[in-house]
Amino acid sequence: MMNITELKKQLSEKTISINFTKIDGSERIMRCTRNFNKIPISQLPKKIASESKQAINESVLRVFDIDKQEWRSIKNENINSWTVE
Repeated sequence: MMNITELKKQLSEKTISINFTKIDGSERIMRCTRNFNKIPISQLPKKIASESKQAINESVLRVFDIDKQEWRSIKNENINSWTVE
């Protein structure tokens, strides 16, 4: 099983390439991060998770797509592999 805790730790520090299966069944490799130093100021979250009243879904990973410059969600169960860039 994939260690999501370790993946989140790496994402908070580095750019990661994640190979995952999309909803339509196709595979995609996405270069992404959760390191705020690598995300444009205009794209930073308005609130940190602890301040938000919205429920946190632990089965979904929110990441910033480096190439598309947008936030994306990946279901943990659809992650096939990941590598540090």
